[in-house]
Amino acid sequence: MEILLPELLRQDPVKVQLEATLGKLTRLLSIRRPGTQDGEAEIALELRRLRDGIEKDGFAADRSRALKRLADWASGGEECKKKLRVEHLLAGDVIGRTEAECSRRGLASPYSEPQFSKEDEAAIDRYFGSSP
Repeated sequence: MEILLPELLRQDPVKVQLEATLGKLTRLLSIRRPGTQDGEAEIALELRRLRDGIEKDGFAADRSRALKRLADWASGGEECKKKLRVEHLLAGDVIGRTEAECSRRGLASPYSEPQFSKEDEAAIDRYFGSSP
């Protein structure tokens, strides 16, 4: 007997959470607010980076890097970044929840740098070591 699941139930909850969070953050960053005029160019750049992270081929790693980059950027002490407190808190909360879910499932955190096997590292060294 085959059990049919709705598409939503077959999706990876980590990926779904990342997609929803990045969508919410792009909407929040699109809102102009008092006190952010000095950082409008930086905010626009981060907004483009977030959208790039969303538009990638749907890999959770791309989306998690986009979220982490935003969280790191928004943690700065500049006055315009202090006005983005909600965005920073949301990003930090989702990062924590995602890491907890990955840990619960025994998966590597999507926010950590990928670890290569010794064979992979040797192959990379050979490839780049042979370049002129």
